[in-house]
Amino acid sequence: MQRPIRFKRIRVRITRSGWLYIGLTLIVGVAAVNSANNLLYLITAGLLALMSLSGMIAYLALRGLELGVTPPREWFAGQQLALKLTVTNTRRRLPSFLLNIAAGGEELLIPEVPAHDQAEGFLPFRFERRGIHPLGDVVITSSFPFAFFHRGGTLPLACDVVVYPAPLVPDRTDFYSHMGAEAGVDSWRLGVGGDFRGTRAYTDGDSRTRINWKAWARLGSLVVNEFEEESAPPLLLSLDSVPGPTIEHRLSQLTGLVLEAHRYGRRVGRSLPGQTIEPGSGIKHRQRQLRALALFGD
Repeated sequence: MQRPIRFKRIRVRITRSGWLYIGLTLIVGVAAVNSANNLLYLITAGLLALMSLSGMIAYLALRGLELGVTPPREWFAGQQLALKLTVTNTRRRLPSFLLNIAAGGEELLIPEVPAHDQAEGFLPFRFERRGIHPLGDVVITSSFPFAFFHRGGTLPLACDVVVYPAPLVPDRTDFYSHMGAEAGVDSWRLGVGGDFRGTRAYTDGDSRTRINWKAWARLGSLVVNEFEEESAPPLLLSLDSVPGPTIEHRLSQLTGLVLEAHRYGRRVGRSLPGQTIEPGSGIKHRQRQLRALALFGD
């Protein structure tokens, strides 16, 4: 999502160096009046002109900019993720410098946005609860050119993100006692004798016999082969499938099971009051299930 950076009201905050500059200007001005020294008058005029020039340059540097927001593909409650921000300079000749973007106590400094180009950065965000959350407002300022003043304003991002429940994998003993034999240990593992499914990055604990050495020689990184589980039944989940004292705790466990099932290539379905999702696999199916868990009860 791309939107122009336009402020309803431009705010100016004087920095410490700015106060020193203003104090120096006042001292020289008072000395010029008391002594009637033409040189001091010229110096005072130059200081005031430099202050005015910095304001004009700063105002022009904030014009013609656009801000793009790219949220993460998956966002879980309690997880701090970096929101990708892209500042585009639509001007043909004038670059922008020292852009500071702040929100929620976090700050992002973009040193330069070249003319007719763009610059990217990442601003940390964190949400503690699941559901749909607005990103709110960001404060965009610039201390360019002399760092005497911070000029800028507040810009609403006008973007909502879906935050999934915090993933929590239930204790295997409790889970199997709720699910019965259909969710047994053997059916949960990846198969070794089924059809070839694909490859994924090597992680600690993977069997070395499954390492794809040809892919390692070609890519320079370790990957392992994955196979479909032979006769593995689909995993059917519901709120009764997992233990827990609260609905939120159970939703977190269902989220963890959905992630684990898709990681190991297991077809998984889910049934919640008022909504049923048939067993399936793939990224779109995974995101559909996670979104349903995030919005449950809303």
